[in-house]
Formats: sequence, C-alpha cells, structure tokens
Amino acid sequence: MYLYYHSKNRPVPNRMMWNDAETDRILDAGRTATNDADCANFFKEIQRRMHDEALMIPAAHSRLFLVAKKSIKNVRSHGIYSAALYKGLDVQP
Repeated sequence: MYLYYHSKNRPVPNRMMWNDAETDRILDAGRTATNDADCANFFKEIQRRMHDEALMIPAAHSRLFLVAKKSIKNVRSHGIYSAALYKGLDVQP
C-alpha cells in the first residue's frame, strides 16, 4: 500500500498520481506502528479508503499457471508482480 499510494512515490510506482496528506499520514503511521494490532488497523483504514475512492479498477485479469512435477514439494503460486513463482518461495526438492 505504501509503495503504490504514498504521494512521494509519484509518478512511479504511484501511477494513479494519488496525492493525499491523510493517506500519507495513515501509511506512515502503519509503517511505524509498534504493535501488530495498530499496524493492522492503519492498513485496514487505508484499504477502506482506497476502495471508497476507487483509485484503481482492474480492466483485465491475467491467469497465472504454475506447473511442477510431483517430486517437488510445497509448490504454491504467490502471484507477485504477475510471476507465478516468486524466488522459489516454499519449494523443496
């Protein structure tokens, strides 16, 4: 959320050019929260804000496919940055 919506990250990766002092304040508070409950509350607030403002509405969705042979264990699709497998997380030979 910080990466894509904090105003100091314009024009990239904040391609929506979102510039809002309250959003920046909440994002900063979430990043500096000293306990998990406060951090979660700040980021829930940001998610509600982004939803209500409809800052990004996907126009397309690409399916990700991940194929592995049976001898490879714990293969799981992460879907990070349109890559089904991200740095081999969870994979065990």
